Amino acid sequence: YTGGKDSTVLLWLLQKATDSLNPVPVLILDHGLHFEETWEFIHNVVKKNQLKLLTARNDDVIALGSQLGAKIEVDALNAQNQAEIRDQLNFTATSFEYSLDSDVGNHLLKTLPMKNAISEHGFDYAFVGIRWDEHSARANEAFFSARSNPDHTRVHPILPFTERDIWNVMLNERLPVHPLYEVGYRSLDSI
Repeated sequence: YTGGKDSTVLLWLLQKATDSLNPVPVLILDHGLHFEETWEFIHNVVKKNQLKLLTARNDDVIALGSQLGAKIEVDALNAQNQAEIRDQLNFTATSFEYSLDSDVGNHLLKTLPMKNAISEHGFDYAFVGIRWDEHSARANEAFFSARSNPDHTRVHPILPFTERDIWNVMLNERLPVHPLYEVGYRSLDSI
């Protein structure tokens, strides 16, 4: 749960579909770059809806990337992070930028913590709020996507939604809106 419009609609859909996940466990990938308003918003939604908030983060990378744009030396990372860079991404450079905009940064700050959380909590399914129209890499994604390492299935209930569809649901259902949208932000992922 990012606090953004897509994950808010996804959370609403899950709550409408089932009572068996009470409280619904929601996972935030803490990449160390969230706005303060995002944390406040998430905590308010979690409290109001009596949700179970789980946080996944890569403390090794976050500690080395004390500020956005910092260079992180690969040799300074722990063995798991070095193996991920080498084996999953075939990355051979000696450093990378602490940023969600780089393949390495995004993988270590989001993908790896998610995989670790799935293993740690024994999740068989992960419901993810992605849409086909967001990015060309998501255009071929399926509603159910079996994954390995760890074994789980990703479920994408809002794939066919457009941004307009998301906002229509947000407004029609009077779902909570992150305050940064109201001042013009389109993305809430990082500072």
